[in-house]
Amino acid sequence: MNDLVSVGGVVVDADAVCSLENELQELCASQDYQIPSRENVKWSPTKKSWLRKNLSGEQRQDLYGKFLDIAAQHDCQTLVAICDPTLSMATDEASNHEMDATLLALERFSTYLGKESGLVVVSRPGGGHKEADKFLCECVELKESGTAFVKFQNLAQAPFSQEASRSRILQLADLVVSITTSKVSHSSGYADKHFEKIVPLFPESSRGVKGGVGLKIHPSLRYRNLYHWILGDAYYVERNMGTPLPQMDKPYCKSSERWR
Repeated sequence: MNDLVSVGGVVVDADAVCSLENELQELCASQDYQIPSRENVKWSPTKKSWLRKNLSGEQRQDLYGKFLDIAAQHDCQTLVAICDPTLSMATDEASNHEMDATLLALERFSTYLGKESGLVVVSRPGGGHKEADKFLCECVELKESGTAFVKFQNLAQAPFSQEASRSRILQLADLVVSITTSKVSHSSGYADKHFEKIVPLFPESSRGVKGGVGLKIHPSLRYRNLYHWILGDAYYVERNMGTPLPQMDKPYCKSSERWR
């Protein structure tokens, strides 16, 4: 499988934000972990990070599992969009594959909201202030114009950024996206047990499918069978038409081939 570009996050009810952030912080500060308040909890911490130096691999895996347990206790939902950067983009409005995945994730959030309204907080992009400002400016423009499929009228304002080191909820979102991407690409066996906790958090359609709703893998024409192997979907639904999965004329139609 090719390298992938992924964007996503967690959906938290406004009334649960404070409790979720506090419980995640209490977990990090507990005697079991004693993680500094500004230490960024990541799926793949750098060798020089406090997390890598002070917590064993088993301790980190235990921590990640508890993060996901707390998310479930707060009725969080998860949304992830994954794109293959070697193939065509999904949206004409996207300037690159990173923005393409961002738009796909925002479309799913807007659809999830329905008649409700919501805010989007993104982890401040790396690469310096110019790159971060450029990304956020694109988000502002896209909030105003929307895409061919979604107009984002239920987003209260354009997405704004915050340093991930200041938000345990953003760190939770990073874990969700990283674990999901690792599961889709089969790049780490550690992701399997954590992904089992994420699957119930993906919203699903009225027809009971999660593929394309909570988890979007683009292009679907190539990757739709993965919805069956990864999410357990029995059908791929498009334009109110359901097709049984796996589709034998599409890639990854057999379990043994799903990650080649």
